[in-house]
Amino acid sequence: MLLLVLATAFLPISLETPIGFVSLVDIATFAYLIAAVFYVLTRRTIARSDIRVPILAFVTYLSVVLSQVANAAWDVSVFIKYFVFLIVIPCSLLLTGLNMRSDALMKKMPRALAVAGALISSIVIFQAARGSAVSDGSAVYIELFGGLVNKNGMASILLYGVVSSAWLAVNGKRRYWILCIYQIAVTFYIGARSATLVAAVMVVSVALAVSPNRRSILLRIVGFGLAIAVAAITIVQSGMFADRVSRMAELVHLDANELTAASSRLLLWNAAWEEFVRSPWIGHGNGTFSYSGGNWLDGMYEPHNSVLQVLYSGGVVGMFCFSGLIFFGFMKGDMRRKKLCLLLLAAYLLNSMVGIIWIRGDGHLFWLIFFLMAIAPAGDRHVRDIKPANSHAFRVSPTF
Repeated sequence: MLLLVLATAFLPISLETPIGFVSLVDIATFAYLIAAVFYVLTRRTIARSDIRVPILAFVTYLSVVLSQVANAAWDVSVFIKYFVFLIVIPCSLLLTGLNMRSDALMKKMPRALAVAGALISSIVIFQAARGSAVSDGSAVYIELFGGLVNKNGMASILLYGVVSSAWLAVNGKRRYWILCIYQIAVTFYIGARSATLVAAVMVVSVALAVSPNRRSILLRIVGFGLAIAVAAITIVQSGMFADRVSRMAELVHLDANELTAASSRLLLWNAAWEEFVRSPWIGHGNGTFSYSGGNWLDGMYEPHNSVLQVLYSGGVVGMFCFSGLIFFGFMKGDMRRKKLCLLLLAAYLLNSMVGIIWIRGDGHLFWLIFFLMAIAPAGDRHVRDIKPANSHAFRVSPTF
C-alpha cells in the first residue's frame, strides 16, 4: 500500500489550486494511516522504533502553527498540508515499522519511482502529441484535474524518477537507462532548466556513489550525453532546441537591469530577505508572501528559494526546527541502507534552491522518503507486544 501512496504522489497538482488542496495523494496518505492503525489493533503488536524523529516532526509542526497563529494567517489549508507531512506520514510509518532497512522495500521502491516517473512523462508526451498541452514558446504545461500543472512542479517530481532510474541502471538493471534518459529529455522539453541541470548532476552523483567501476560508468554517461546532444541538434528542425539551450544560458545572466531567469530570482530573494529581517523570529506565516515590483514578477507568492521560503514563513524558529529535523534524520541509520534516500532527497533540495518546496505531490514524496530513512527500529527487537502477557503475539510485516 505504501508503494501506491508513492505512485499517487507522482500526480502533480496545479499551482493555481489552494496550497492545501486535498488531492488524491492526501486521500491515499490518510487511508494508509487508517490501515496502519487497523493493522496494529488487529495484530495487537506495534513496532519498536526510535521515536525521536517523530517527536521532532511534531515540534516542527507546532512551529508552523505558531507562525500562522502569531501572524493571524488563518489559512486552514496550511495547517492541513503540514499536518499530513509532519504528523500523518511519520505516524503511519512508525506504526507499521516500515523503513529503509526492509530489503523488500529497498528493491521495490526505486522501481516504483522509476516507472511512475516514466508514466507521468508519457502523459506529457501524449498531451503534446494530441495538441492539448499548453505551450508559451518557452515552456510546456499539461492539464491534470482541471488545472494547468506548472513545469517546475512537474520537474521536481520527475527528479525522483530520474535518480531512481539511474540507481537501478548503475546497479545492473541497464534497461533503466532508457527510462532515465527519457525522463531527463521530458524535463528538458517542458522547459525546466534548473531541474534538467540537477538531473544531469545527480546521474553522475549516483554513478560515483554506487558504481564499483566509476571510471567506466562515467565514460559511458559522458558518451551517452554527447550522443544525445548531437542527435538533438541534428534531428530537431524547429527552434525549440535552440530556445531551450538559450534559456539555459540565462541561468548565469545576472544583469539586474534585465529580468532573466536568474536576475528575476535575485529580486524575489531580496524581497524575501527584507521581509524576514522585519520579523526574524517567527516569520510571516505560510502563504503570505506576495512580490510587488511593477514588473511581470508581481503576484509571485513564493521567493523561489527553499532557505528563504522557510525563513520568510517561519523565521529563525521555523528554520531551526526544519533544519534540525532534516539534519537529525540524515544522521540516522547506516550509509549503505540510506544511500538511495540521501540521493533522492539531495536532488529535490538542490533543485529547491531556485524553486518552491513542499507543494502537492513533491512534498509528500520528500517527507515519505525522509521518514522512511529517518525512523529506524529501536535496538534488535522489532516488535512490542500489546496483547496480554499470556496471549500469542504476531509480528508486524516489514512489507506492509
